[in-house]
Amino acid sequence: MRPGALSWWGCFVFLGLGACAALPQKSRWVFEPGDFASLQADWDKADESIVDGLKVRVLNSGTQLHLLVSTDDRTLKDEFSGQYAQSVLFWFQPKGGVGRGLRVEFFARKGGDPWKDPIEAMDHRVYLEGPSPEGTPRSLSEEDGVECLERVESGTLVWELKLPLRAMGKDFCVGAAPGDSLRLGIEATPPAEADPSGGGGDFLDHKEGRHLRRDTDAVVLQHRVGDGYSCVLDVLLAPVPRGQK
Repeated sequence: MRPGALSWWGCFVFLGLGACAALPQKSRWVFEPGDFASLQADWDKADESIVDGLKVRVLNSGTQLHLLVSTDDRTLKDEFSGQYAQSVLFWFQPKGGVGRGLRVEFFARKGGDPWKDPIEAMDHRVYLEGPSPEGTPRSLSEEDGVECLERVESGTLVWELKLPLRAMGKDFCVGAAPGDSLRLGIEATPPAEADPSGGGGDFLDHKEGRHLRRDTDAVVLQHRVGDGYSCVLDVLLAPVPRGQK
């Protein structure tokens, strides 16, 4: 069954577990790492949410948010690697704050062989999304202090992100602090819906009236069969440990 085609039994189980789903996912505190590779031991200890085939883990330090998203599901691997001309969107909205996001657009890699390795045959560009007064949407640059990497490990598709929590001299940030609550959205969006239209304000406002709701509680399964993937999670960032400034 394609991800998102919920059976009556699946709906029953989901509703029956509503009390558990109301709990936010807790981020794990991590001291400032040197690179992605140095986080492996922390990822192994982090809480994991599995949302209809997508696995999500969150870490934060005093200044950075780290997100690890992975899947072994064949259809989701295709959707999150651009095989259906999808765009992938990771968005963040602190409680009472402004929504911002990273949008990934895919294109064919020169010399790639989609028959031999469809994921390796695709390349991507990353764009920053947010309020238009902040100069978004625009292409990601090295000066933004944001990293967004895709890889395949033993058949598992992995996305790993690092974003500044606060501006810290950068234009783009999550806009949250350790201990804050925020809403995390992950989408694989069909081409016709990939680029929110409209003028100023929160870019998430342009997504209202579609499949994405911001007024929902905790984990939400919002698939539409044959029309991409969408999930929303509430995340509680780890506070600064005692004794550390």
